[in-house]
Amino acid sequence: SNSLDEVGQEVQITIYPTEAQIRDGKDASFDCRARTADNSVYPPVRWTKVGGPLPPNARESSGRLTISPVSASDSGSYVCQAVHNGQTVEATANLNVLSFGPQELQGILPTSKACGPDERQCGNNECVKNEYVCDGEPDCRDRSDELNCPAMRQCEPNEHRCNNQRCVQKMWLCDGDDDCGDGSDEVNCGHAAPGDTCKKTEFKCHDGQQCVPSSFHCDGTNDCRDGSDEIGCVQPTVVEPPEPRLHVQRGATFELKCKAVAVPEPYINWRLNWGPVCEPPRCVQTSEGGVGVLTVQDAQPLDQGAYTCEAINVKGRVLATPDCIVQVGDGDVQPPPPPPPPPSRPGFLTYNEQCHEKYWRLPQRFLGNKVTAYGGKMEFEIDYQGTGTFTPDPMVVLKGNQIILVHRVRDQEHRLQAGRPARITIETYESNWEQLNGAPATREDLMMVLADLDGFLIRAHHVEEQDSTSS
Repeated sequence: SNSLDEVGQEVQITIYPTEAQIRDGKDASFDCRARTADNSVYPPVRWTKVGGPLPPNARESSGRLTISPVSASDSGSYVCQAVHNGQTVEATANLNVLSFGPQELQGILPTSKACGPDERQCGNNECVKNEYVCDGEPDCRDRSDELNCPAMRQCEPNEHRCNNQRCVQKMWLCDGDDDCGDGSDEVNCGHAAPGDTCKKTEFKCHDGQQCVPSSFHCDGTNDCRDGSDEIGCVQPTVVEPPEPRLHVQRGATFELKCKAVAVPEPYINWRLNWGPVCEPPRCVQTSEGGVGVLTVQDAQPLDQGAYTCEAINVKGRVLATPDCIVQVGDGDVQPPPPPPPPPSRPGFLTYNEQCHEKYWRLPQRFLGNKVTAYGGKMEFEIDYQGTGTFTPDPMVVLKGNQIILVHRVRDQEHRLQAGRPARITIETYESNWEQLNGAPATREDLMMVLADLDGFLIRAHHVEEQDSTSS
């Protein structure tokens, strides 16, 4: 159909995270990225809020929406939108702002009063909301809400875990400010070179007579007497993206490198399938002089997928293109034999030889690296003539990297009726796909298939006594 012919220029849009619960007074941020399905164009995006304007304390930069700080009125749905060739796509993120602070128990004998059903009692006369317990910050004045807590939430991919379990931006490391609150973001920052008058955590003013904390560099205020800390400030530009594809043996060590230029010097962060990479010491990230290196030891199948280089500074951020697609395999495993040749009729491929079920086979331009299709939609139209019982075979089959994933249409007896064209829409998330044995697909499975798609099949045979079909 026409929609399939244009799939290469269809825009796919992704938001991370899609849901956030943030305490009143804290910062909230959402990342949005749009790409065409063929990975050739990255359209700009813009944010709006459902039901009203963006908050006055919200700002947009390279697809990131930051609200600093949030208040209760900022709760709601935020829409990221991209436009390309007249096509508009959008995705939604939901923000829930939690009210702040402990509530004093009232009454003549406050210690005898119970807290509300949504509250937890402190060791004194206070109650705090349940969501404040074990959130990394003491709300009870006796700090009892932070005792005997399980492991903290995972930091965002571009955040650093402090010793006190708080999460701070990685670009704040070694900037001369105690962002963690325990000083752990300002340790192991290295030493100044011989003859340098400023510390590694400081910016040297151009007159050579003054040093200011690196966090003051390009903060919008002249801190150097000569104003040099606010000269030439610009967001990052990636000059050396990582290699586009890497094959690694299981258990081996691999390294990815990315370089960007900016003022101030950018921090290079890495993402895997838009989430975090593995934790140290198996995965180690370094960023020095605008050069970021990710080293992954003892490579495992869970390390497969799309690695994104993210360059960040106070002026903005940029994502390198293309992503690096990493595949992990066993050295002694032989590739499977080639599939049997398709029937002679063009456009068809026999998928199940025993039943001779027929499938439309999409042409080569729809295959290859289609990682950017993740989070998007597949749309096509089915029209057939015939009667009889519906086939239980999957509607769509994706093949890539020796993995096969299938999509089955639910309630197809009602959705597919002879002589009536039916539009099928499939959102490209792992929840809509499964393995041949019926096991649910993982995000890693889907990303691996999309990374090297060598088969895209659409069912052509729908009922036992079928006369004709089109798609």
